[in-house]
Amino acid sequence: MPLRPCPNGGTITVRTSYDPVTRALQVSVTDTGEGVDPTWSDKIFQPFYTTKSKGSGLGLSITKRLIEQHGGSIRAVNNLDRGVSFLIDLPVTQKEAPVA
Repeated sequence: MPLRPCPNGGTITVRTSYDPVTRALQVSVTDTGEGVDPTWSDKIFQPFYTTKSKGSGLGLSITKRLIEQHGGSIRAVNNLDRGVSFLIDLPVTQKEAPVA
């Protein structure tokens, strides 16, 4: 389902699914922009790395840290046609009922 238009046209799409085998929630955030330059792919999750003239370069590093603190993972994958997908996996845990 498209979420909102991108500034230069295009769309951002968010999809979710659940894998009962791995008991993980999978979230995909995909845009139809220019994608990620392959030379940046190892750097985009590092603190203070940015390709923009404005910005701190902390957004993706904070996102990655929060996801990993919850036992998950995130990765960026360039799409074949256009844009990039950020793929997030989060384990689903069930809290135990309080002991009466």
